[in-house]
Amino acid sequence: MGAIITLTTDFGLTDAYVVAMKGVMLGINPEA
Repeated sequence: MGAIITLTTDFGLTDAYVVAMKGVMLGINPEA
């Protein structure tokens, strides 16, 4: 079963930072 990752930020929904953070998290744990 995949891990659950929660993240609370003030990046908003349209910033490129959201995509970057998702990429880093998936790079660390691709099954999350």
